[in-house]
Amino acid sequence: MNTSRNSKEYKQWREKVLKRDGFKCTLCGATENLHVHHVFSYEKFEKTRIDIRNGQTVCEDCHKIIHG
Repeated sequence: MNTSRNSKEYKQWREKVLKRDGFKCTLCGATENLHVHHVFSYEKFEKTRIDIRNGQTVCEDCHKIIHG
């Protein structure tokens, strides 16, 4: 299965995570500049790349804090 960040499957995963989280940052509640963060690394955990349980909606600012 193609799970590159440009694939149809990846884009569907991203949309499902955003919808599940109500299109709000799960950390601060922001509704703009949303990212979908992989709880378990995209690079290291290939099998969970498009598992909805491995996604978390965060705003750009919170995403920067997560990645330090």
